[in-house]
Amino acid sequence: MAALSGAIPGGAKVAVEDVTPASVSPYTWSIARDRRWSSSTDTHQAPRQRRLLRQTRRRPSPDARIVNRLAVAAGVPDGVDYAAAGSFLASQLSGMTKGTASVSDNAVEIDGMASTPEARSAIATAIAGTIPGGLTLARSQISSR
Repeated sequence: MAALSGAIPGGAKVAVEDVTPASVSPYTWSIARDRRWSSSTDTHQAPRQRRLLRQTRRRPSPDARIVNRLAVAAGVPDGVDYAAAGSFLASQLSGMTKGTASVSDNAVEIDGMASTPEARSAIATAIAGTIPGGLTLARSQISSR
């Protein structure tokens, strides 16, 4: 609501400052990595989760070029924590030279090229277990050099 702070042109006044975002279905989120963490994110997020995910994406590489296509929306499926899921998926992509993790409602797809055979094994082990945030692995295709 920072856009509504301060003086409003023409002497107008803000009567209501509460905005209810539109509900979307499916609720989607994705992150992509290309070598130097040139990452791109397309998602529908609540404002608090949006801030947490932005911080999460920067952890693996502080000098990353981030293309942010976040859109505020309601509709997060019950039991899903996109901040926890985003942190986990970003950490898996950090072991790849190129990769994508996509979430639709509570299903995850992860694809990419692991930086080493050991990184591929570590990622495969991590995603074979319980994925944080209440997500389920729908598909994975990870190769290595």
